[in-house]
Amino acid sequence: DQDIGIDPEMLGQIFERMVEEKRKTGTFYTPKEIVHYMCQESLICHLRSKLPECTEDESRATKAIEQLIRHGDVGDRHDKKNFVAQQGKRIEKHLDAVKICDPAIGSGAFPMGMLQEIFHAKVAMDLTLDRAKAKKQIIQNSIYGVDLEEGAVDIARLRFWLTLVVEEETPTPLP
Repeated sequence: DQDIGIDPEMLGQIFERMVEEKRKTGTFYTPKEIVHYMCQESLICHLRSKLPECTEDESRATKAIEQLIRHGDVGDRHDKKNFVAQQGKRIEKHLDAVKICDPAIGSGAFPMGMLQEIFHAKVAMDLTLDRAKAKKQIIQNSIYGVDLEEGAVDIARLRFWLTLVVEEETPTPLP
C-alpha cells in the first residue's frame, strides 16, 4: 500500500500556467522558497511586535522566536530560561489571533505558506496537538483572501481543503 495524494502546490502551478494573458491579469508564479522566506519573516515580525521581550534584535527572546519559526526548534523544554517554553501560552495566543489577508490570492501561495508556518510553530510547541483541528482553526480564523478572478479563489479554497483533508480520518467540508 502506498499513500498517493495531490500536492496542493501543484494546483497553484497548474492554475498559473493556465491563465492566459498573465501580464494583463497580474498572475505570476512565486517560487516556494521565496514564499517560505516571506512568510517566516512576516510571522517573526508579527510575534516580535506583540512580545515586548523581543524589541531588541539580539535579545534571547528574539533569537528564541526566530529559532521557533525558522527551524521549529523550541529548545530545552525544562530550562527555566527558555523563552518559548516559559511563554508558550502567550506565543500561541498571538499565533491564534493573527489575521492574514491576501488582496490578490491567486492560487493561494502566500496564505498557504502562512498556514504552514503557523501550523509548524504550533506543532513544535505542542507535540500532542490535534493536527487536523489545528489546521482547521487556522484556516477558519486566520486566513482571508480575495481576487478578481473567481477561479483563483476556487483553486485556493481547493488547496486549503486538500491540506486539511490529509490530516483528517474522515474528510469534512472546508470551513
